Amino acid sequence: MTTGMRGDLSPLQKVVAARNLFTATIYVCNGMAKGNIPLSMFNEPIVFAPNNERIVIRKNTWTEHDLRVLEHNLLQSMIGVCCIALDEALNSKFGEKPKQYSDSDIDNLRAIIYMMRCAFAHTPTSPVWDISNKHQKVFHIDTINMTMDFTKLDKNKVAMIDHNGVTGFCKLMDLCVKVIAAND
Repeated sequence: MTTGMRGDLSPLQKVVAARNLFTATIYVCNGMAKGNIPLSMFNEPIVFAPNNERIVIRKNTWTEHDLRVLEHNLLQSMIGVCCIALDEALNSKFGEKPKQYSDSDIDNLRAIIYMMRCAFAHTPTSPVWDISNKHQKVFHIDTINMTMDFTKLDKNKVAMIDHNGVTGFCKLMDLCVKVIAAND
């Protein structure tokens, strides 16, 4: 497993670490949805002692509905975290974003990841699209046959359907790994 401080990971290690975090989140969400991680676990206090400091996470009174909302929010939050990491890795690999995007798959990938990153970075608990003028267009990535139309998303809440859900995000993330590995 890749670990380390911000400066000691290569772009490829950053995207692989992001993909690993996302995969772990999918497993947790799947466990929550299937009942393998029961509701009762979330309604018990947790006590731990990092550095000999006793910290108690309070007891909750969450319902099954609350758990479904938490599951969705956990997944969506991890997509945001991954987009921040993916954007940083793409910048490390390919340099500054272009002033004007070409119609290449790499430029379109970078634009999509950056717009997703911005939505989560500025409003992480309730992400909203914040589409700059140069990004208010349609971006298409031939390699994964994915299109993102940013012409009507500005100021709207981010919805999973906007990026084709988990499947679409996985395609974007896997393409990041592929283009960074190919240019390593």
